[in-house]
Amino acid sequence: ISIIFLIGCIHNLSATSYEILSYKVSLKIFPSEKYICVSDTICIMPCSNDKSNIALSLNPMFQIHSVYVAGKNVEFLRKNEIVSLSIKHQKKFDLIINYSGKVPASDFSSISDSLALLHESTIFPKGTKSYEFCRFSIQVPAHWEVITIGNIVEKKIVADTTVIVSEINQKVQTLGWICCGKYYYNSIETNNLKLETYLFEKDTSYSQEILTNLNEVLNFYKLILNPYRFNKLSIIEVNDWLAGKTVLAAAFPSVILVKQRAFQKEDMFNNVLTILPHEIAHQWFPLSVFIEEEYAAVLSEGLCEFISILYGEKTAKIGARDSLNKHPLMRSLILRELKGKDIPLRQKTDLRYLPTHYLKGAYVHNMLRYVMGDSGFFNLLNLYTQNGSLRINTIDDYQQ
Repeated sequence: ISIIFLIGCIHNLSATSYEILSYKVSLKIFPSEKYICVSDTICIMPCSNDKSNIALSLNPMFQIHSVYVAGKNVEFLRKNEIVSLSIKHQKKFDLIINYSGKVPASDFSSISDSLALLHESTIFPKGTKSYEFCRFSIQVPAHWEVITIGNIVEKKIVADTTVIVSEINQKVQTLGWICCGKYYYNSIETNNLKLETYLFEKDTSYSQEILTNLNEVLNFYKLILNPYRFNKLSIIEVNDWLAGKTVLAAAFPSVILVKQRAFQKEDMFNNVLTILPHEIAHQWFPLSVFIEEEYAAVLSEGLCEFISILYGEKTAKIGARDSLNKHPLMRSLILRELKGKDIPLRQKTDLRYLPTHYLKGAYVHNMLRYVMGDSGFFNLLNLYTQNGSLRINTIDDYQQ
């Protein structure tokens, strides 16, 4: 079971007054203290010609040292996590905010002596987002790896620290995680695409098999959907605490996190190789074909689950997990329905606690395929992927 974090668990702050277009972040991580220092240059586009009331959300555990606009110190009000500023600007402008503090422990972020996983909802100021560009300059202990969305453009080691700079110049809805730590790295390049694994030492034997699987799945998906839009795809092994017990993996642009317990071949349903086709499909749905959150069960999780089943069919690799009538969630879905506890697919809900919606959503697409036939259904997938690319879609767009 996987989960996609579409909006990063944020509040819809000042929804009509502004949009965040980019972050340019300088981040220093101090593992032994579980402490970070951040200087974030946020490009803001006002949606009104009047004085803009900017409301950002920042974890109250972080201390704000200063806020600047156009080189001038700006006063702000802070109440719990809400940071309010009143700024008169008619065009887009850069707001620089400097802050620091201990990273609060959560299901999404943690720092240890050998690993740091930092979700955007935990460590960055949050607001109404429409990202067009992001740049990260991240300082970590020497010999640590740093993985973010986008590509590494600079890497330097100074004394006992490493500084890695990465950028993405594409439209995205989420930044996902900054992943740092001691990893064993492997990669292959194919058709100007870099496929990467960052694994713990004891699981490095999986690396080549994962890279081969990534290449096969991507080649199939580009035939039925459209080309993969990023120039890398990174698989990162993470600790089992991430995102609760029901989650095995999480996808964000050009990166997939896989929990350590998925690297166990004894579990034929939930090992890394069986769950990757679903996770890779998330790079299209909803990380390229954006959606409203309430449609996640059908247009994200259900669609990705069914596309992974199509991959199993077409490559003759279909197994118990990839067969709808043998799916490990089938019994739970039927029992939920028989007990009258099933709920509609269309709603805003945390799908971590409703895993049967993955399978129920997949059945919607299975029924469509039955009614339309293979040629019609595959045409639907291709047209929806093209027409919905880089814009927010609803079920009406899919039906149309």
